[in-house]
Amino acid sequence: MMLENIKRDFLSGKFAKADYIQKMHGVHQNIFEYASFIKDTDISSIMITDDNVIMCTRDRGIRLYVDPLDERIVPIEILNFGNYEKQEIEIVAKLLTDVFTVMDIGANIGWYSLNLAMIKPELCIYSFEPIPRTYHQLQRNIALNNIHTIITHNFGFSDRDDTIPFYYSPQGSGSASARNISEKKSVEEIKCKVTTIDDFIRKHGGGWIL
Repeated sequence: MMLENIKRDFLSGKFAKADYIQKMHGVHQNIFEYASFIKDTDISSIMITDDNVIMCTRDRGIRLYVDPLDERIVPIEILNFGNYEKQEIEIVAKLLTDVFTVMDIGANIGWYSLNLAMIKPELCIYSFEPIPRTYHQLQRNIALNNIHTIITHNFGFSDRDDTIPFYYSPQGSGSASARNISEKKSVEEIKCKVTTIDDFIRKHGGGWIL
């Protein structure tokens, strides 16, 4: 890490205090660059805490943890492109008339679940994410936003009740699939539990939008 390397070099006597201050100031300038850069995006603020970076969206105030490995995670996509699937969220929201139960299948880190929970607080949302690392991020984001209407499940759906391989890359969690659709060398094969939608609905009941 650049900051740690500079500090270690200073403490080991590789350069003087004045040089250390100047080098660190050059790195710290990135903080002010982000302050200007986010003005044209849906990110309103970036919070740095012990071991975590949290970004907050401008439109609904959704807070999201940033996974340092995932180059396509939602808050980074918003930084890069201004917003993330904004029109898609609005289209789904319009389908929720007289609907009170939603299934978010392949919820990833919870972007759709969190948006829909804020648009329509009376919804009961079932969020399904089979990849353990991504599921952990999903749970953290729900807790971070203090949402109590999202019920999470660490499994996916298939045509049978089974444990099957999923292909996952920490650098692009959104492309996880039961088929290896990524060309990344970092793709991992992970065994995940799946069941059928029919079995789940029989156990839980309700009126659904899929």
